[in-house]
Amino acid sequence: MEVPDDAEHTGVASGIAESLAQARGLIEAARFDRAEAGLLALLQQPLAPEQAVEAWYTLAVARRYGKDTSGALEAVDALLALAPEHSRAFQERGYAFLAANRPQDAAVAFGGAVELNPGLIGSWKALANLHDIAGREQQANFARAQIEFLGTLPPALLAVIDLLHEGKLAKAEGLCRQFLKDHPHHIEAMLSLIH
Repeated sequence: MEVPDDAEHTGVASGIAESLAQARGLIEAARFDRAEAGLLALLQQPLAPEQAVEAWYTLAVARRYGKDTSGALEAVDALLALAPEHSRAFQERGYAFLAANRPQDAAVAFGGAVELNPGLIGSWKALANLHDIAGREQQANFARAQIEFLGTLPPALLAVIDLLHEGKLAKAEGLCRQFLKDHPHHIEAMLSLIH
């Protein structure tokens, strides 16, 4: 019996999602080489654009954690060729530049990350530290103010900010509406919904 095309596509997409989840699990277990091998095999398959973006991002993370800074930067470059405004790619580039002891390049990358997604607390923290080291007090204070503000937001609203800046508007709206059901007078949530 033949499998209908849409069912076959769903099965393939499910297998790809499982492979990505397995790679993330291997990274969490500090098995970076195995994660990288699985991701490289996955990237040899035909992938939907969003799947390829996720695979390249995950590969960059695995390589950076595995201390392969140049490999991480290559993966970030491939990712940015597919998705030039991927904020977490810029953040990952910043972490890789930090690992390579290139603080100026790291600051530029983290700056690009927060320009695309102001909810990336990790990038703000790195910028605060980098600006402190470079003696840029005003920029360091601004970064700390962003960290403080973001720290006051409930995790659900941080997720909304992230989804909004990833262009996942329907998901962001749904999450924001759900949050407002429980917190109907939360100003930041109302402002997020307006955006």
